[in-house]
Amino acid sequence: MIQAGIELATDEGIFAAPEGGACVAALKKLLANGFLQAEERIVIYNTGAGLKYLEAFSARFPRATSLEQDKLGGLITPR
Repeated sequence: MIQAGIELATDEGIFAAPEGGACVAALKKLLANGFLQAEERIVIYNTGAGLKYLEAFSARFPRATSLEQDKLGGLITPR
């Protein structure tokens, strides 16, 4: 889910929630096994924003911090 979400952000500029990434991953598998065809019209719903799941994505994009105070706070938590 996370990898597919990163690919969606890279290819389409959409910072999708992990469930949106799961839809992209499922689509790839359905295309690969022939259940869906590339020429079909396919709609994928992204029901959330990646900003709500920064902790899930943070494992793939660790922040280099040198001071303990740099680790505190962030987008959601005030310093």
